[in-house]
Amino acid sequence: MAERFVRTVRSECLDWLLILDQPHLERILAVFVDHYNGHRPRRALNLNPPHATRPVPKLYTYSTARQRLAEVLEEASRDGEVQIRRQDGRVYAVTPVAKPAQSPFANVTGRAVKGVTSKDLLRAVREEGWARGARALRRPRTGGAARSRRRSG
Repeated sequence: MAERFVRTVRSECLDWLLILDQPHLERILAVFVDHYNGHRPRRALNLNPPHATRPVPKLYTYSTARQRLAEVLEEASRDGEVQIRRQDGRVYAVTPVAKPAQSPFANVTGRAVKGVTSKDLLRAVREEGWARGARALRRPRTGGAARSRRRSG
């Protein structure tokens, strides 16, 4: 086991760097051990690191994801991401887009109105709209000189 780790350290780290002194070597090895234990995937652990410092998304095969779509989507909304691997090796990430938007009127408190129907409310809104439109038409235009009309002929 130790020989395998030493071979991995040499091939993935030390063969690529020029070591200056012993403190430099110790710093490099500390960073590599952190990477080796916290980020490097292992086949025996379903391509998950043994001591993950960040959450690793669950990996489904394409056929399993198709058969259990509701479960995959629920897990993606709960955990933030789920991955699906196709037979050709391509991996797709399934992440929830956004939480459902809340109504802008959700926190608005209303008044209790007795004797008013929805038809009465619609009529009042329409009349107000018509009155507002009529006021806009009656309002004189401000700013600028009066426009002259061109006659064609």
